[in-house]
Amino acid sequence: MLHTPPPQASLPPFSAAFVQSMIQNGQYEQALRHLQPYVATGPPTPEVLDAVSGCYWAMGQTTRALEVLSAMAELWPENPAIWAKRAARHLTLGHKPEAKAGFQRALALQPGHLPILFALNQVERFAPDSAEARQMETRLCDSDISAADRAGLHNALGRILAASAPAQALAHFVSSKALQSGDYDPAATDRKVAILQKAYARPLPLPSAEAQARSPRAVFITGLPRSGTTLLETMLTQHEAVASVGESPALIQSRASLLAAAGLSPDTSDMHETLPAELLAQGRALYFQMNQSRLTQPAPVIIDKLPQNIFELGWAADIMPEARFVFMLRHPLDVGLSLLSNTFHRGHYYARRMEWIGHYIRANYAACDALRSALGPRLRLQSYRALVEQPQSQLSALLDHLSLDWQEACLRPEDNDREVRTASITQVCEGINRSGLDKWRPFEPGLAPMIEALGGWQWIRAWEQRDAEAAAQ
Repeated sequence: MLHTPPPQASLPPFSAAFVQSMIQNGQYEQALRHLQPYVATGPPTPEVLDAVSGCYWAMGQTTRALEVLSAMAELWPENPAIWAKRAARHLTLGHKPEAKAGFQRALALQPGHLPILFALNQVERFAPDSAEARQMETRLCDSDISAADRAGLHNALGRILAASAPAQALAHFVSSKALQSGDYDPAATDRKVAILQKAYARPLPLPSAEAQARSPRAVFITGLPRSGTTLLETMLTQHEAVASVGESPALIQSRASLLAAAGLSPDTSDMHETLPAELLAQGRALYFQMNQSRLTQPAPVIIDKLPQNIFELGWAADIMPEARFVFMLRHPLDVGLSLLSNTFHRGHYYARRMEWIGHYIRANYAACDALRSALGPRLRLQSYRALVEQPQSQLSALLDHLSLDWQEACLRPEDNDREVRTASITQVCEGINRSGLDKWRPFEPGLAPMIEALGGWQWIRAWEQRDAEAAAQ
């Protein structure tokens, strides 16, 4: 597992936080070298081996990471945290049977542990009349559980009841969101859109032949969270010429860094006209430098799928004229319901209220519209409905847009062994299917605040026409 040096007389106390900071900075090999003496002086502790596993996981060596966790489960079979961690890792790889067995073992060791119960419900939904569902209903009456656990109970019960009692399920989702923290500033989002509308009111120059030949070439998949971006990323990374940096903040960070260096405000609306060419070239180099630690293998085409990048695509085109862009279209009420029914670990504060969700969805489309003429043929609007109903023809058009050759493997995202860290993991594991279409319909009576914030049915019908036009591409 590790090349162990001769035992040392003494070591400083082990710090998991220190190792984690190295992993976050992409210093994987340094972290493993730091861990070697703690393994060599043995017997290693669960904290040390968990850090070793975390290093391998961050390096993309998922098999080795799971082997370490399996060894830990053998050494400490009564430790539920180890079984739960191992199960969670399996789940992000789409290994649902292994994930289910691991969570069940963890729950047997720690009965009633709510986060484990929630995770097991994510792998395979409990029936409304199951003992687990009844237990959750009972636990809601406990006065001593935390707000986070109470929010998790409401969310889990909402998922359990979604198919049989949508009105009750929606009430649970709303209650769950009300227990979560964080505020959304609609005015701040509107300012981002206004900047784009002013800055990119006319087409940007198309890339030169020299620019088009650059490698690596970035592809930005944007759209709202829960719009199908993870499915598309997983399909495309089945292509041998494609790798992904996931949901990388590098585009946002590179822009902030370069504007600060130029002494410009982050809200400047004419940066692509005022920044010199050499500074834009530095922006491209900085973007790829920031993403280096996220790549487990080099590739000529790199996917970046951070949804918030919709407000940064103008900057991306400024520093990378050769980049290509895809904006995912999924029915706004399906997206809105999914945002309401999912719990996010951080950010996404707009998802706490239906009216905020409606506003944020409209702002994203306004940002997309502001960029369409500037980006021209570099931007493709991709219908989620068309992608799952006509995957072969839509994939062919997508690959043409990205200047990639046809590869049949892209139609089998369920075979992808990449880690999926988003809430879409269970859907991606099931491959391309139509289960995500029209899920909002049974919930429509309760979605009135969201519908109103979207602009009413007039705006929604106009969106449906836009989606039909995109599907015909």
